[in-house]
Amino acid sequence: MQEEEIFIVEDSTKDERFKDNPLVTEMKAIFYAGVPLVSNNGFKLGSLCVFDHKPRKLSKVQITSLKALAKQVVILFELRKKNKLLTEFQKELQQRNERLVKFAHVVSHDLKSPLANITSLTRLLREENIQNLSEDSNTYLNYIEESSLTLKNYINGILKFYKADELIDAQKQDVELKKLFEEISEILMTDDIVFKFPTEGVLKNVNKAALSQIFLNLVDNSLKYNLNQQRLVSITYSEEPDFHKFSIKDNGMGIDLGVQEEIFTLFKTTGIKDRDGKEGTGIGLATVKSLVSKLGGTIFLESEPGKGSIFTFTIQK
Repeated sequence: MQEEEIFIVEDSTKDERFKDNPLVTEMKAIFYAGVPLVSNNGFKLGSLCVFDHKPRKLSKVQITSLKALAKQVVILFELRKKNKLLTEFQKELQQRNERLVKFAHVVSHDLKSPLANITSLTRLLREENIQNLSEDSNTYLNYIEESSLTLKNYINGILKFYKADELIDAQKQDVELKKLFEEISEILMTDDIVFKFPTEGVLKNVNKAALSQIFLNLVDNSLKYNLNQQRLVSITYSEEPDFHKFSIKDNGMGIDLGVQEEIFTLFKTTGIKDRDGKEGTGIGLATVKSLVSKLGGTIFLESEPGKGSIFTFTIQK
């Protein structure tokens, strides 16, 4: 309760304030030195004290050490409090995220069925009235079908985005680069595409499911946003001390510098339509960045309109 930085009683048996105190008579606390534990807000939380069964004097070094120790105790108290608050915040954030994922799954599932009905009925209406439809009516039906497909792509993209955590939990394994890219080729490649990739090398103990999803999204983007008669996608790999490093280069449309920083943000798009005349959902690259971050890596883009793009990312070993 005093204002001094340290309180010392060298021999309590000779001190009128303490000589009859049970701590002295029964516990033999003859010598006592205490430093108040004061928080950053000025609250005195208690004291850090030492005692001995015999009288003694403290040197200047010992007094300085005791004061420093007291400050360290206060720091530990405050760190413990912050850690507790952070743990509670993380728990709340996790619960919110779980509710959001559940909501996304429920809403997406509930929307898929009516969307499929809209698409099917639109096509059926066109087929049954093909001779009777005016040019305007046919255009309106095309708008309905295109809007339904766009919404379907949003729903599928959202599901993939929220399934990123499930991919991260997948079992790790050794992955042959050649086999990995051959699988990508079987899914995405057609005759007008030149696909170059490493044919040697093995990645030890990596998350193949997450890595495959990253490549599928990036390579698919390179192919969709490419108007050339012959599309080119080239993948290179290099090994660093702590990371695996990949680059995906294409001869596509390229991306304007003004929007490059935003393309990894969920629902952010460049406003450019792909080779089929459709605008992206802004979900694929956000999913890629989420997966790369969860794998302990980073991703960045080098691009110029009309000269293609190079996406480079790393994953931690």
